[in-house]
Amino acid sequence: MFISVDKKTGCVFETESLWDKERKVYYKRKKCIGKNLDGVFTPNAYYAERLAKEGAEEELRELRSQLGGNRKAGREEEKKAKEKEITVAVSSRKKSGDTYALEAIAGKLGMDKALEAMFGTGKASLIMSAVEYMVVSHCAAFDDFCYFDRDHEHSCGSDISSASSSRLFASIGEDSVNGFFKTLRSLAKDAGGGGHYSYFDSTAFSSYSDGIDLVEASKGKQDPDLEHFALAAVYAEKTSMCSYYRLYRGNIPDIKTVRDFVDVAKGMGYTFSRLVFDRGYASYENIHQIHSVLKSEVMVMLKSSFAVFGAAIRDAGDAFRSDSSCYIPSQGVFAKRVEERMNVRVGDREESWHTHIHVYYSPEAYAREAEKLELLVQDETERLTKALSDGTLSASDAAARKFTSQTKSLISVVRTSNRTVRFEKDCGKVDERLSRAGCFCILTTELMESDRALSVYRNRDGVERIFNAVKNDLGFTRADVKNDGTLQGKVFCVMLAGMLITYIKNHIRDNRDRLSRKMTYNKLMHELGCVCTHMVKSRKVYGEISDRQKLIYQCLEIDSPEKLPSVRLKSSKKKDSEE
Repeated sequence: MFISVDKKTGCVFETESLWDKERKVYYKRKKCIGKNLDGVFTPNAYYAERLAKEGAEEELRELRSQLGGNRKAGREEEKKAKEKEITVAVSSRKKSGDTYALEAIAGKLGMDKALEAMFGTGKASLIMSAVEYMVVSHCAAFDDFCYFDRDHEHSCGSDISSASSSRLFASIGEDSVNGFFKTLRSLAKDAGGGGHYSYFDSTAFSSYSDGIDLVEASKGKQDPDLEHFALAAVYAEKTSMCSYYRLYRGNIPDIKTVRDFVDVAKGMGYTFSRLVFDRGYASYENIHQIHSVLKSEVMVMLKSSFAVFGAAIRDAGDAFRSDSSCYIPSQGVFAKRVEERMNVRVGDREESWHTHIHVYYSPEAYAREAEKLELLVQDETERLTKALSDGTLSASDAAARKFTSQTKSLISVVRTSNRTVRFEKDCGKVDERLSRAGCFCILTTELMESDRALSVYRNRDGVERIFNAVKNDLGFTRADVKNDGTLQGKVFCVMLAGMLITYIKNHIRDNRDRLSRKMTYNKLMHELGCVCTHMVKSRKVYGEISDRQKLIYQCLEIDSPEKLPSVRLKSSKKKDSEE
């Protein structure tokens, strides 16, 4: 006979093994004799009556002592297990300094509130964890997120599988992206409007997927046979963030993207009061779209093929190129502002704009361009002369100018006899071409000084820094997605990561006097990654933070986690040794 206890119900059973003479087998008889609750045995009516008949009080005391001993042993085992769990938690650490900084920067920029307002708290934490993983792992595949979850503290605090990440990206549509930027704009107070400047530019990302409709080969960008999709973005000077972006097919030229940008901006309620473009978007129609339709001031670098470009250089003359009063020391160029009126036909009517064209002249650029042009004309003249002597080019074709050359307009053909000709440099045409060498023009619809206009235009590298962070620091040169459903969501997370990296790089550049001259973005992230956290009795505490790490947090303008409770590693070692 032996006693057994059901762990779920607490019932105590008495089991007896008996012999069946007829069947000649042993069988068990099991009878419930009471319950064992919280280590206290309470007999049922059957067992109490049996004890009373047999007068076996000693048996009851012995049984209770046995069950109480089991309770004590269980408590000892539970205590040891808990101590072991605490010891393991203290001795296991996770990197958290870099993810803490990313979360703090997102909070400073208003990203966390915009994500929660647009997607909800749970989904916002998943998106932030995906962004943190992209920054830390340089946009590695989400198959390896489990390793990141094991080694790092992050927003959602749990593993995100590859399938879960695909579902997350697929749930982020274009409407959600537009809503996020509208919310971010309202939180940042003038993120997309106001009196500051916004810079518009685009870039391309390659893809080998056949399931993405935006992927198309283009002759104008990168490899002619490379299939890619394009991304246009607006960078706000005041907030130093991307205030809007959109995706479009890769075979659409840059110059044709402005009209769609204007339509989308008007529909979303964006008020870009001052927009800056590079020469790739310079056209009369684009200037009309921005200035007249969007009601925004325009700044654009003019192409040399524009008629107004040559007219402005002629009106500026040559005197300012050596006038010390026109020299801008900080930029190393001479400058002069010229007023020009542009008459542009828009549809069936003609519009007239009063514009300010700033003409700049760089002596260093003139020297480089003049030397390059002289060598090119000389090489082309020698090549054509050799072709004439080899017979690959006939004298009659040369006299009729039936030949191809990069500098055909700068080379004259002189007939020496009825059968021979020679090629010479056309000095007049070369001098005319050199009259524009070293010059570039910036058109503005707003009145400003030339040094201010050039400084504003050169600050457009902010949008280039975001593209550089996305392509170089994140390694997102190719979209590793299979269809349109996940493309928008992944690009959204990548752009958020690029904005965080740009913030860090900007503050590194602004604090060169405080940080080391050799401090780079990668070194900074490695330094912050050395800050770790521990769990002690279900409480997260930070390890030691060095003075250098504290300085980095100060330069990033975020609070250091040094104010939170800290724990020393030796406490972990002590528990390990005791165990």
